[in-house]
Amino acid sequence: MKRMFTVVALSLALFSLMGCAFTRPLAVTSNPIGRKVGESSITLLFNFIPLSNDAGIYAAARKGGITTISTVDVRETWWLFGTTTTTVITGD
Repeated sequence: MKRMFTVVALSLALFSLMGCAFTRPLAVTSNPIGRKVGESSITLLFNFIPLSNDAGIYAAARKGGITTISTVDVRETWWLFGTTTTTVITGD
C-alpha cells in the first residue's frame, strides 16, 4: 500500500509539470514589423482564479515601450491546475 501511494504521488507530481502551449495571431495592422516586443501575462488557477494582473494589449505595449503596434499574438500555456495567457505585441 505504501508503494502504491508513492507511485501515485510521484505520478501526480510529474503530471503537474507537464503542459501544453500554443500561440495564435490576434490582430495585424498595416504598420511595418517593429523592433520592439512587449509582453503581458495573466495566470488563472483552475481557470477562474486570477493570480496575476493584466494580459491586455495596452499593458503589453506599455511594458515594451511601443507606441505604434504592428502585430498582436496570444500565447496560451495550459498546465494541470490552470492556464497562463500572454499577449505579445510587436511594433515601434
